[in-house]
Amino acid sequence: MIFIFSTKKILAQDTLLIKYENLRWETEYKSIEDAKKNPNKVTVLNLGDKDLGEFPNDIFLFKNLQKIILFGNKIKIIPKEINQLKKLQFLDLYNNQISEIPDEFCGLKNLRYVDFGNNKLSKLPSDFKNLEKLKILFLYGNSLMEYPQEISNLKNLSELRLGKGLKILSKGNKIREIPASIAQNSLLEELHLPDLPLKSLPNEISSLKKLQYLDLTHTRFKKIPPPLYQMPQLKNVRLWDNGFSKKDKENLEKQLPNTNIHYEGHYEGNFWALGLGLQQSKITSGELSILAGFRKDIVMFYTGVGGNMSFDGTYKCAKIMAGANGLGFLATNFQLMHAWQNDKTGFGFLPEIGIGINWWSITYGYTFGFNNQIENFNTHSVQFRYVLRIF
Repeated sequence: MIFIFSTKKILAQDTLLIKYENLRWETEYKSIEDAKKNPNKVTVLNLGDKDLGEFPNDIFLFKNLQKIILFGNKIKIIPKEINQLKKLQFLDLYNNQISEIPDEFCGLKNLRYVDFGNNKLSKLPSDFKNLEKLKILFLYGNSLMEYPQEISNLKNLSELRLGKGLKILSKGNKIREIPASIAQNSLLEELHLPDLPLKSLPNEISSLKKLQYLDLTHTRFKKIPPPLYQMPQLKNVRLWDNGFSKKDKENLEKQLPNTNIHYEGHYEGNFWALGLGLQQSKITSGELSILAGFRKDIVMFYTGVGGNMSFDGTYKCAKIMAGANGLGFLATNFQLMHAWQNDKTGFGFLPEIGIGINWWSITYGYTFGFNNQIENFNTHSVQFRYVLRIF
């Protein structure tokens, strides 16, 4: 008798094998039809990636359910009848469209594991604190603006994930502060807070003596958070190196001699920037644009508005643009433009492709013009571009 996991649930796999090795289920049913043949024997139901538009009401026929897998569907509402599943211990609703948890959910007193990752939750119900047996809670990739205070009352919680999420362009949680009340989760062993706009940690976090794994990658710490120096019990710490001094790093290593400290770089997050460029075609022109974008590690996406003007002032254009850099050193850009040359005017479309490294790119393009009187239309061009981040 073993756990059966989908390959799409890698995050949960290692965690459960370690933390729930004492829990076993015999048979995993993968369809409602098969489960209905032996409703009283159904303890595990796997309906992941079934393109379900709603929570299946037939699930409530299986009163002995202990584990439900519903990840990768399009479920928006958890029915209030969920509290009928009194024996439920494991619930996986990762990557659905759930925006609210009903109060009745908090009557599932035997829940140990809940995955609400990549949904649309903006808050937890006030009675969520009543899930006293809950050990693992995944809330990454939701719409939480503040740390849910209800979490602090989950006394048996051993793992918490609150990061932005797994999708590069997902909006995700925007929790800016971790409260001192996190110290109440004294059994916490793993805390995952990546991609959050955190600038500090409460001193009380150092009282979590059982905490072994702390993920702070892609946060906004300008200096190494002071509480870390007081946490020698940590086995693994992941940080985004946002310009930490060599001295601070050495001090942290001295204070945490038995800790594996991993630093990551390159992350930038959302940004506003100026696009500065030079276009070489029949007419040479300079480019200036205002861009809004997102950068994670070496991959960057942006959109914006701007214009070009030749050095003698005879050619001008206004444009909207969108592009990407760092897709395997590939750079792409697309522009829709309205151009003027002396007393002539016209519209054009310019797709580009080339090489992009960091904030720089060089691309080749061809401008398709809807007015052949514009000299720079229906011709080849080369673009040099630099994205200058403002904030």
